[in-house]
Amino acid sequence: MLIPKLLGVEEFGYWQLFIFYTQYGGFLHFGLIDGIYLREGGKEYRQLDYSSLGYQLRMFSIWQILILLVFVYIGLINVTPARTYTILASCLFIFLSNIMSFLMYVLQAVNDIKSVALGKILMTLFFVAFTVFLLGFRITHFEPYIICYIISNIACEIYYIAKSKEIVKAVFVSSKASYRVEMMQNVKMGIVLLLANICGMLILGYGRFLVDQTWGIKSFAVVSFAFMFVNFFMTFCNAGQSCVISGIETLGCDKGECFLY
Repeated sequence: MLIPKLLGVEEFGYWQLFIFYTQYGGFLHFGLIDGIYLREGGKEYRQLDYSSLGYQLRMFSIWQILILLVFVYIGLINVTPARTYTILASCLFIFLSNIMSFLMYVLQAVNDIKSVALGKILMTLFFVAFTVFLLGFRITHFEPYIICYIISNIACEIYYIAKSKEIVKAVFVSSKASYRVEMMQNVKMGIVLLLANICGMLILGYGRFLVDQTWGIKSFAVVSFAFMFVNFFMTFCNAGQSCVISGIETLGCDKGECFLY
């Protein structure tokens, strides 16, 4: 509540535009992360194929860079400096966030909810500390807040890398062709869930996009301020759902099905 009051309408609008862009960055994994979560769910961490997941993580990083380079070019040819900064910062954050999500979903699939929660808490604490510092000095530009948000995400990512070091440092023990088959199976399974999420997000997101393109950044700021409270509630519901599903998977088929019915 203090950030929009201090930043003002236009600066807050660019801050929300950054948040808006990064929300759709998760679609760039094309269902890979969701597929890994669905197929690996219920296993213990030591049962995972570190080499296969390590290969998928490397390939995932490469295709993220290639796709985001297109958006970097779009940002560089933009005539508005503030919007250019927002697009470039969004690209950097999306790359880091998707790598973090990959590792987070693996930990979540093996029901290591404690590590997932600690990573999120670490990111939140970093961002709150930075925000209090910026508010204390009455910083009224949106750029420092974006930088602090990215740094907070990096702190969380480092923690997840430490918890998943066997995957990050994995050495390939089989042919890359077998890893590619496994990767495509994850994409085929996860793309269905991804498309379901896209339909839900585009209904709200397309309206906000039209507001920005038609009425400008100030109107976008006002609309985003209202949607911010809705997102708080939706995030809480999604977090609860993820914890419940991971817990049911560990019960096994018979007990899990009985629980659901």
